[in-house]
Amino acid sequence: MSKKYTDEKTGQKEFLEIYLPRVDRNLSVKDVLTDYTDGVINGNILEFKTNINNLNVVLFQTIKYLSAMRVKGKPVPKNIFLISLNTKEVYKYDSLDYLKNIEILYTQGASKENSGFSGDKPIKKYNLEKEIDESNFINELRTKSYTKINIDEDCIVG
Repeated sequence: MSKKYTDEKTGQKEFLEIYLPRVDRNLSVKDVLTDYTDGVINGNILEFKTNINNLNVVLFQTIKYLSAMRVKGKPVPKNIFLISLNTKEVYKYDSLDYLKNIEILYTQGASKENSGFSGDKPIKKYNLEKEIDESNFINELRTKSYTKINIDEDCIVG
């Protein structure tokens, strides 16, 4: 994946076509594109950008997706992976660290008004040009861990 992308969707599609068979041969791109996200694989949510200039903005967008999943009664993936396609970097966060934010209802679209959020540093960073990082990242995508949420009136229907 040494190609440079100007279009996020093209990079996302090519990324998934390369990595999905290495995670689970039975998964297709259609299987992981759910709930308007860039992808959910097992207990992992993915958010792609051609280049990540501000981790907090991208992390907050992903938190909003997780909030919407919670309200729908869907399992909340434990791992959050922010993927910078052109730099081949992947940033890992644990959704449990952001549970209080996930349990808020957001009325704006996930990509709207995300500046001002301040998250922690990533718990791990992978460089997909390094074979060991790539292998460890693929192993993480095979995990099926989810974050336990608090049931409230907002998600009781789900």
